Amino acid sequence: MDVKENGPNINVGLKEITRLHNCELIIGLSPADVGLLSDALAAMTPWKELGMEAANLHAYMLKEDPSLLKLTIRVADCLAGVLMVRHPWLRGPYVELFCVLPAYQGAGVGRSVIRHIVDLLSERHPNIWVCASEFNFAALKFYEREGFERVCVMADIVTPNYNEVLLRRRIAT
Repeated sequence: MDVKENGPNINVGLKEITRLHNCELIIGLSPADVGLLSDALAAMTPWKELGMEAANLHAYMLKEDPSLLKLTIRVADCLAGVLMVRHPWLRGPYVELFCVLPAYQGAGVGRSVIRHIVDLLSERHPNIWVCASEFNFAALKFYEREGFERVCVMADIVTPNYNEVLLRRRIAT
């Protein structure tokens, strides 16, 4: 079944389950997966350093938001991560939360997911946005390898005394 709309402002033509070469993207987040993800994220960089608690991450992921596309990432039927994309946001969608769990990092899962989403979103949008904590060198390197460019540094926007880097992937028109 094709999903034409996932919320009133997101139309990316995703299927309920999209099979990529090394993972699956599934529209939606189950409460059980949210429980596992919120605990995992709270113990990982950058969320741990930013003081984000599992209970707050849990509430955020479960909150109804028609402008937020929520995708579960699975590898061999095991929970491997999460992707949440907000639209509208500035002049294109915003990758609001993207995490591949440690057991699946370094295997190309993140690259497959971000490239697939960029391909889908670029059909209709001139830009795709993402933020990464300035201390999260691995995330910044990952996004820059995927064609995102630094736009600006924002101080204290998520947590006091921490900077976030706004990055943009310009889509050729």
